[in-house]
Amino acid sequence: MHRTVQFKSTWVNEPVFDENDNQEAPGARDLAEAIAAVVADHVSAVTRVENHSYYGWSFDSSYDGATFEHVLNPVDDEGYLTVRYVGFLVDRIRFRKPGKRFDKYCELLRTVLPLVEKTSDFEWTD
Repeated sequence: MHRTVQFKSTWVNEPVFDENDNQEAPGARDLAEAIAAVVADHVSAVTRVENHSYYGWSFDSSYDGATFEHVLNPVDDEGYLTVRYVGFLVDRIRFRKPGKRFDKYCELLRTVLPLVEKTSDFEWTD
């Protein structure tokens, strides 16, 4: 299960290229670090930010006994943050009510993401 939030950002978004003009890393790493830092203040653990397939940045968080993967894809002056519940199906089989847990986590993100400086206009897909 996953959801994506689209938002505006004024963070620098310049990808890193090698000498042959091949992209080595996406832009907006500082934005990804800022998001991870804000989330870290409200969950039990956050992994470090890492490159995700040359097109974005990812990190995981632990909250309420579950793991959530976050992937940030920056595009010009916008960002797309996709959040995925890792182990959703396993938790569903175990009757752990993962849908409610995921909703609770997304509500937390709705509250804390606007705290990330230089971001605005958050729109969620549900």
